[in-house]
Amino acid sequence: TGQKNRSVITYYDEDLQPVGSQILPFAMLESPSSTPQVKDGRVYLSPVGLFSVKNEKEVLALDLDTGKYERHNTTQVVKLGLAVDNQYLYTSNKLNFDAKICKTDLQSGEVQSKSFGGEVTIGDLFLIDGRLYAFVLKNNGQTKLQSLIYVLDPENLSVLQEIDVS
Repeated sequence: TGQKNRSVITYYDEDLQPVGSQILPFAMLESPSSTPQVKDGRVYLSPVGLFSVKNEKEVLALDLDTGKYERHNTTQVVKLGLAVDNQYLYTSNKLNFDAKICKTDLQSGEVQSKSFGGEVTIGDLFLIDGRLYAFVLKNNGQTKLQSLIYVLDPENLSVLQEIDVS
């Protein structure tokens, strides 16, 4: 819910029958634009915060066996995309006309960010075969938006390729 710092996660079995639930002290555990990621027995969630504030900058790593969670700072509020590998957590957002991708070291907590400017909005992120893929909307100065996929180097977040999918 976005009204108070309380959310409920319901767990289901393979037949989609509820088998348990868990209450967590966070408002809006996910936004409609951010997809949770499951990796190595953990689900990564990006809380948004209360409707009126939307100030959560963390991503939660919820252990599916124990129900315990770790918090990972991203420095970003209202995260639009989320991806995770064995070493880093990647998030995207657009705030104050500036699209950014943040890379958080899961061990040290160090956060690096790269700005992509105001003409793009970066949404979903995916890690596939050692590359980071970002779904991008680009405003080319007209009323028409261009749909792109950025193929990025996950180490330095540089764009290796732009694929037009408009």
